[in-house]
Amino acid sequence: MIYESQSEGIEEDIANVTHRVLFVLAIAASIDAMAAGYAITLLEVDIAVACLIIGVTTFAFS
Repeated sequence: MIYESQSEGIEEDIANVTHRVLFVLAIAASIDAMAAGYAITLLEVDIAVACLIIGVTTFAFS
């Protein structure tokens, strides 16, 4: 990702992203979040701690 951000021509790649591509990515992210939520319910963990860790990690990487 770092290499791609420094390379030339990234604007053309961004311009090729359509609404259909964004919609498919949104569906994929939703399915991933659903699977992660289901997996957390199968584990014997405190849901508050799990949410805190997920929130902190998401904040750190965004």
